[in-house]
Amino acid sequence: MARQGKGIKLNVPRLKVIEALEKSLTKLETDYQIGKKLDADYEKQMSDWHKKVLKLILPLINKAEYFHINTRYNGSITVDFNLPSGSVTLPDEPKFEGKGAMAEYQYESQKAEIESAIRLLRMCEDETVNTATYASISQYL
Repeated sequence: MARQGKGIKLNVPRLKVIEALEKSLTKLETDYQIGKKLDADYEKQMSDWHKKVLKLILPLINKAEYFHINTRYNGSITVDFNLPSGSVTLPDEPKFEGKGAMAEYQYESQKAEIESAIRLLRMCEDETVNTATYASISQYL
């Protein structure tokens, strides 16, 4: 018969856990803001790149070999065309650098959970956090 080991019993000082959660919250907020800025910068670079490409290819539209025109359900028109190989040299496409922002719903959910855990731990009278409580918040530490 296999021998079962005893579970680990934790008693982590409550104030240390609160401090660690506050640091995690600050890091989450900072990472999210940096990610949003990186996303916005990349979108701006792509928009500028698209404008440069359009300036290069629109004067060459008379060399197009294939057209496909489609009217969409909302009335907008999509036009696709092919230019012969070597007609134009495109500028380098921007590369995304860094890590983008997490989805806003995910950020808001994690932020709310961390803030809730901090509020609950501050109201607690015990000086230590038990294993069950620690396990439920450990993903944020």
